[in-house]
Amino acid sequence: MSGMNYQKLIKNITFFLFFTLTVLPGFSQSPGTLPSLNDILPAISSSGNSALMNDGELLRFHGDGVSPGLLPKTSLTAGIARQMITGDLNIGIEGLFFTPLSELPEKYREMPPGDRRLTLYNILRSVSTLQGLEYYSASRGEMRLLFEESWAIADVKKPKASL
Repeated sequence: MSGMNYQKLIKNITFFLFFTLTVLPGFSQSPGTLPSLNDILPAISSSGNSALMNDGELLRFHGDGVSPGLLPKTSLTAGIARQMITGDLNIGIEGLFFTPLSELPEKYREMPPGDRRLTLYNILRSVSTLQGLEYYSASRGEMRLLFEESWAIADVKKPKASL
């Protein structure tokens, strides 16, 4: 898979992945019914909900300290939010992306559930390397590639030895 297709796939299924792997299990008490967006993301305004559904994305920039507002309200995310607030972070960007299941690649939709979860896990894990990370260059008026290649290293004294 090419770098651009890989980046697009990551963007397109990040919200779906997070929703499927993190939020839905908390609502499993009532089989056959899915929670509403307001149940999962109560901090998002109705205009934010509309933007997410119509545009497929919702972005927030934090220029002076980070206070997450796009995290779903679950017991799993409470600790993450606490760490972000107390972590002395000075800048941050939150992005929430939505793609209907019907618009995901056919190959993905046809995978057995176990294979699908493993694929999603591997995609989410790959994001931590920052490889393929892009930024908007105001001076050039376009998106630019920040990290073409990136990998985790075991020792800063041996940067060529990847994990």
